[in-house]
Amino acid sequence: MTKNNVLAILMKNEGFVSGEAISRELGLSRTAVNMAVKKLREEGYEIKSVTNRGYRLISSPDLLNYGTLMGYLSEVRMRDVECYDIVGSTNYELSKRAVEGAHQGTVIIADEQRNGRGRKGRAFASPGGHGIYLSYLMRPSTELKKKIANSRNNLAWSSITAWTSVTVAEVIEKNCGVRPDIKWVNDLYMNGRKICGILTQSSFDAEVLEVQHILIGIGINVSELYEDFPKEIRDIAGSVLSESGVAVSRAKLTADLILAMDEMCSRWPEGMNEYLEKYRDWNIVPGKNVLVNYGDSTEEVYALGIDDSFSLRVRDSAGEEKRLICGDVSLKL
Repeated sequence: MTKNNVLAILMKNEGFVSGEAISRELGLSRTAVNMAVKKLREEGYEIKSVTNRGYRLISSPDLLNYGTLMGYLSEVRMRDVECYDIVGSTNYELSKRAVEGAHQGTVIIADEQRNGRGRKGRAFASPGGHGIYLSYLMRPSTELKKKIANSRNNLAWSSITAWTSVTVAEVIEKNCGVRPDIKWVNDLYMNGRKICGILTQSSFDAEVLEVQHILIGIGINVSELYEDFPKEIRDIAGSVLSESGVAVSRAKLTADLILAMDEMCSRWPEGMNEYLEKYRDWNIVPGKNVLVNYGDSTEEVYALGIDDSFSLRVRDSAGEEKRLICGDVSLKL
């Protein structure tokens, strides 16, 4: 933790910070501060030191860990954030925390996933050093659950995936200047290549048919080049870097995403109109022929638009109109 705390102080100060000031703020000896700086340099951080002026952070490697996030998030917010080098799945890890009583806004982040999953259990490539693999816990209050139940809006919970798509798209645009397209219902694209997948999983109380918590899993390809992807997905996968040409900090993007998710959850579901308008405007599915995968069969339909519940309205080959609440669609090229 000493190294992480020293890094956070250096990241939050543009100029020099004296070793004495760091020691005083953290309650450490000057020797401990010097050792922390040495370890950071060994990890690739360029830190300039000048006698009687202290230390200044010149450049940083693109690491995603507790220390780098502390440079962007408050100490209070970091109490509910867990960072790992490698996990099987961030959603799986967060599901365990949820059962143990973790509260709203708890976040699990990994530099690498060994068993990342997308919709229908598909593998989600999650190599270390390139992406952001994050799971966010949404635990609705008793009052909010009663409000949703009284409104008889049974589709309210399913809209969270769409809200998250808008939120992630805005954060990516903020960091690289290019806004991704949304493919109904849960994928983000740039230049026709998938750069992000979102997976939400709900836990229900079977006795009262009530949502207990929702796991929101987000996987973003940040700095991969085409050759970094497995051969089987190179033609369809991209990253923020490969498609926008902008190298972004994974730590800053992650911190911005956590704060944006906090804001999103605080506005759900009252802020629906704003999110719905953006979801419609940024969606690339309406107006196109798409293939709908029902698991054991597929059907070609024409996408008419997004309705007020974030569902996809389609027309089949017989001219019949349907509404898809959830599902797996692909553009027909």
